[in-house]
Amino acid sequence: MFTKCLAARLSAWCERYDVLSKCQKGFTPHDGVIEHNYVLKNFLDSARKDKTDVCIAWLDVTNAFGSIPHEAIFEMLSRSGAGLPFTELIRDIYSNSSTKILSDGGLTRDIPVLSGVKQGCPISGLIFDMCIDPIIRGVQAENQSHKVLAFADDLCLLANSPEELQLSLSFVNASLKRLGLALNPSKSVALHVSGRTPVGVRNSPFFIDNAQIKNIEEGDFHKFLGKPVGFNPCPDYQYLSDLAIIATRLLESCLAPWQRIAALKTFFFPALQFPMRNAQFDKEKWAEIDAMIRPEIKNTLGLPERACNDYLYASRKVGAVGLPIAAEDADLHRIDTAFKLLTSKDSHVAELALAELLKTVKFRLRKPSPSDSDLGEFMTGEARAAQFDNSNLWTCARRASARQGIRWEFVDNAPRLLFGDLTLKSANRKKLLFSLRDRLRLLRGDSLLARPDQGKVMEVVSQSAASSHFMANGDFTRFSEWRFVHKARTNTLPLNGNKPWDKTNNTACRGCDECDLETLAHVLNHCKGRSRGWQLRHNSISDRIKNALLFDGCTLISENQPIGPDGQRPDLVFRKRNEIYIIDITCPFENRLEAFTAARNHKIEKYASLVPFFENMGLKATIIPILVGALGSWDPKNDAFLRKHMAKSFLHKLQRLCVSETIRWSRDIYVEHVTGVRQFSENSPPIETITPPVPDTNYELIGASQ
Repeated sequence: MFTKCLAARLSAWCERYDVLSKCQKGFTPHDGVIEHNYVLKNFLDSARKDKTDVCIAWLDVTNAFGSIPHEAIFEMLSRSGAGLPFTELIRDIYSNSSTKILSDGGLTRDIPVLSGVKQGCPISGLIFDMCIDPIIRGVQAENQSHKVLAFADDLCLLANSPEELQLSLSFVNASLKRLGLALNPSKSVALHVSGRTPVGVRNSPFFIDNAQIKNIEEGDFHKFLGKPVGFNPCPDYQYLSDLAIIATRLLESCLAPWQRIAALKTFFFPALQFPMRNAQFDKEKWAEIDAMIRPEIKNTLGLPERACNDYLYASRKVGAVGLPIAAEDADLHRIDTAFKLLTSKDSHVAELALAELLKTVKFRLRKPSPSDSDLGEFMTGEARAAQFDNSNLWTCARRASARQGIRWEFVDNAPRLLFGDLTLKSANRKKLLFSLRDRLRLLRGDSLLARPDQGKVMEVVSQSAASSHFMANGDFTRFSEWRFVHKARTNTLPLNGNKPWDKTNNTACRGCDECDLETLAHVLNHCKGRSRGWQLRHNSISDRIKNALLFDGCTLISENQPIGPDGQRPDLVFRKRNEIYIIDITCPFENRLEAFTAARNHKIEKYASLVPFFENMGLKATIIPILVGALGSWDPKNDAFLRKHMAKSFLHKLQRLCVSETIRWSRDIYVEHVTGVRQFSENSPPIETITPPVPDTNYELIGASQ
């Protein structure tokens, strides 16, 4: 924690006073990987455009972080102007350091550590950057264009001739030796590309201490910061194939179904972000990945093929699964990369990006001096542009923006993005990707809720996060309920009245003679043969509410007993001081929000005569309908009353238990209806018995006196 505070202060100081070269992006508040790869690609492209030579060397430093002498660290801090107090703090951290090795014979004696920064320490990366900064600045010198790209110990030298690159190699090698570091010739590689006819790779020799380093051939590549770089490199389709295999293995594994979904979100889709950001593969390849894993995702959820895809990809805020779409994310990453380059903190990168964009727009729109309006129309995809086989970052971002309906605007060459009512400026660059992805998921959520068949239940589910709490970790959920609830909420269960494609099918209910259309609503709420299951489903919620209010000090006046002049039988009637709570529980089917509104109003009207009945006794009566949908939709209007009588944490768990228990009973009712085999006993235990938090002593005394 202490060194993390030191690192934050050192980073801010380095940024404010330009202590580090702009060519060093490791452990700095820059989008270093994006920017370095963009500069490198631009440099390679210049060979063909300008018909010149470009030479590149990627250097491997042997045990870089473990070889810096401590005295070199202290001297560097002193020369950089970090100040004596800060330098002494670092000296205190590193001086007299030692380690021990645990072996079969026990611990060794203390082994002094005289070199190397501490691995994993928050400040180590910045200290290393500062140690090699004189070398970076020595290579860059006064050149306006980049001559070196550094990401901590990953060094990439750029030159316009073999002689210039060899000079840089020799300088870096000698400078690192003085610092106690050494280059590894066997792991270092070089590339010489000539834009002169015949355009291609030249096999120029480059040496480190008389050892020749490997040259990259045409079609081959070297990975710099994770991105394959070379002259006409062949895409690494094996990597793409491996990703698809990983996803398939995850979805076919023995993990619980909700764990498979969580593994996709946590491990698989994040692994796609880097190749997407670096545009290693076309969007069509990512679409193939989506198409390949979609059937397995539906199988994991227990969904048939006809279930709408919006249920998989819409936002978790509406109760859907919330998985990313790889093809869509590929578009968003291209847009995000283009925007971040144009708004980079590194002025040279931002100027380079803007210059290339202006050049592209000028060429494609045939305009000698493109205006801000021209830039915006081009990037949005509105302007009619000349088509060519070759593309670049800006044409790819243009196509991605057009596909996703994202608008670009430029004011004094500064970009901003507009998507619906969302406006993203340079100040929002860090959350741009999240904002766009979240908005697209919400739009898919709107599409899901608007569906006449598969969206009606989800409209009610979306009202409360508790209704889909089990999506993340399967809390209080059996595998059988997991397989049931997704089909039930998307109305894809195989019932007689739910097969519109089968014109010869008998749609009548198999359990009674009163219904000509066997629907899920009929089975769960109206088929008389299932009435015992309805009653037990209802009672499970009633018992939880009753126990919670009893613990809060409320007095139970009646439970399902005639009361009042009309002999009404509310589920529960509680008294607390001079207040009466008339509580009635109902589990309406989620036939859109209107069904919940109608059910609530019906309960209020039904027990309205009890309000004056208690008022005549000098008591204030309130009618409290508690609604939990037959498919586990929690009505957020329940919370206004319940939160007055229980802690927030207890209410949170009560909501989830009521939701899961309702789904369990509905699943058992459905299976009994289809198979004729009862799935429950009269004494089926609840999922979990919960006890409210123990109140303090004063509260207990008050409760006891009452």
